[in-house]
Amino acid sequence: MKRENAQLLFTQTLFVSLCFLSVNPCRGAVEKDGQMADAAFTTSQPISNGFVFVEGQYVEAPYVVSRKDLAIYINDRLIANYAPLVKELPVPEKDRPVYPSNISINAGPNDEVVTKYFNRLQNYLLVTKTRGETVDEMEKVMKTLPCIKEIRRDPGNSECVIITYLNGKTENRGLVPPHRKPAITPANAVEYVSRDCRNYMNRLQDGVVYSFSAKGSRKHSFGANIAKEVLPGVVKVLHSSLDDETKAKQLSDMLGMAAIPKEQASAFVNNISPPKQLAERVETLLKGDKSNK
Repeated sequence: MKRENAQLLFTQTLFVSLCFLSVNPCRGAVEKDGQMADAAFTTSQPISNGFVFVEGQYVEAPYVVSRKDLAIYINDRLIANYAPLVKELPVPEKDRPVYPSNISINAGPNDEVVTKYFNRLQNYLLVTKTRGETVDEMEKVMKTLPCIKEIRRDPGNSECVIITYLNGKTENRGLVPPHRKPAITPANAVEYVSRDCRNYMNRLQDGVVYSFSAKGSRKHSFGANIAKEVLPGVVKVLHSSLDDETKAKQLSDMLGMAAIPKEQASAFVNNISPPKQLAERVETLLKGDKSNK
């Protein structure tokens, strides 16, 4: 009987454990505000901190950060679209490219045969060697090309060379691609955008101020401490008796926006008439700052 009870208890425990795993597929991840750290981001919880402006217009809090395909929205306002940035990476060369036999001694910087060979060789070397080894090998190979008269390292950049061709033309060429952020590819695009969504969410919670263009092509931001200096000025300008052109210039400078054309100044100022919530939140921000002193 005891043995049967023990087997029954084991079976029940196993069943409960399996059920728990089935509804918690990401339980090893860290959860923050309803978002699993390694899951595709969808929508944040409402955020009461931070400030958001789109083309100078204050967007009322609370803020909800959301992802729709490869675009990021705050309160359904587009702030970033990553779709045009997605690209396929070149397929790594499995074998070392064959040295072209048809390189002309009259070839120059834009010669298709030379450029294609350089790119393929660079692609192969970066997979099989370190970055430094690739730089040295690329320079060594370039010196053997029949169209090159002289090649020397760029004094200002050790990963570039200055090439003088036999036809008299010169070129400054990088031996390896410059350091950049990881490329956004079809395979990592959702992960990339989800990471930026979490970044916006976390920074808003920290009180960061964002100023965006209407189509998400430009972004300006500053931290909570600077917000205490800038935002009261924004409210003051909006309530001032300054002419529209002066208001537009001062507001665009404060919010890191592109200059507003004179003929659009009045429409711009009228469009961002001072919302009540902005003035109230800025006042609360300043009161909180004084109470902490």
